[in-house]
Amino acid sequence: MTKPQSMSSEPCTHHHPPPPLTGARIYNATRQCFQTVRSLSKVNGENFSLKVDALGPGDVGCVWGMDQSYTGDTLCEEKRGAFELEGLRVPEPVVSICIEAHSDKDDKILQKALSVIQMEDPSIEAEVNEYGQTVLSGMGALHLDITKTKLERGWGVGLDSSAVRVKHREFLNTHHSVDIEHTFLADPSNEASQACTIHLRYTPSAVDDHDMIQEANSVAMSLSETHEDEVTKKKKHNKWLPVVRRGIEQSLGGGPLMNQAVMGAKLDVVKFVSMGYANEDTVLNAADYTMKLLMQEHKRRCALIEPVMKVRIELYDAANHLDAVEMDIVANRRGQVVDANMQPECTTVTALIPVACLTTFAADLLSTAGGEASFTQEFHGYRVVRDASVEAQVREEKY
Repeated sequence: MTKPQSMSSEPCTHHHPPPPLTGARIYNATRQCFQTVRSLSKVNGENFSLKVDALGPGDVGCVWGMDQSYTGDTLCEEKRGAFELEGLRVPEPVVSICIEAHSDKDDKILQKALSVIQMEDPSIEAEVNEYGQTVLSGMGALHLDITKTKLERGWGVGLDSSAVRVKHREFLNTHHSVDIEHTFLADPSNEASQACTIHLRYTPSAVDDHDMIQEANSVAMSLSETHEDEVTKKKKHNKWLPVVRRGIEQSLGGGPLMNQAVMGAKLDVVKFVSMGYANEDTVLNAADYTMKLLMQEHKRRCALIEPVMKVRIELYDAANHLDAVEMDIVANRRGQVVDANMQPECTTVTALIPVACLTTFAADLLSTAGGEASFTQEFHGYRVVRDASVEAQVREEKY
């Protein structure tokens, strides 16, 4: 008996029209459902239409008709013995633009196109803000420009767009763990209307030598032994813990400094005791309010942080251009040169540069290096903003 085969799906793509239906079925281990396969084809350069009956280990191919499978899903030939491979780890978008269709007809096409593009590329996000505008978010200005071009040329949508906006975050750097305990009243005017008591412990993520914060938020229900009998041995209390988590995460969506999302927070729910007025709404509001109280108490330690890219630059004439390139990074882009690996044929410069300062970097680099340079970039993390002018600009930014 052979072991069932599994594979991880590469980026999904959308094509018109799909090949004829064959009726074969395949199991999606990630979403735990069967799906019908229209056909299989091997990829040969830009040719996607080389039909085959099977795909084996090492083959690069297309599985047509998988309308419920997404990039990073694990596909298996049968359910029995199926297992899920590790999916893609997609970082949060760091830049966004506001887009608007030229007409109602274009808007209908836009909504369909965005759903398909998000299926193909999980790092693209689209949402409607409080002003009714569609906000498109991605991993960089070039990323959004490519997506906008897909919408205009591939889908024929007429679009207007705003300037690129960087997604800043807030970081509460208390330098050590801090605690808060609060008893929430369902009716503030009635002292007897106690809903629950919550004790939170906040620990900030570590900040490295480059002022970088790379860890995302985490909320743990690590209840102390002192209150173990109160919480874990009474099932009526346990059911509220997911609601407490939601309330904390809701509060972290807007920090005390500029109402930007908070990052780098490690939170432990040390104690939770429900009382007579506890229900889903009061517990959710209690967790949200307790977290807001903690952030307000330590507001003076809150800092604005910005997304930073690790940029690798290859210079082919370093003798004449290395100093100018490094000067541009440090003086004009608030960047840090981390390393310069000098080789006879090529010098590789590694630098950390804020996303906000990379808008014109490609053109400026070619000009500075006399056309003899190339670069790649990847998301590195968030860095504390030390420039007061950047903070002032973020305060004024609104769509």
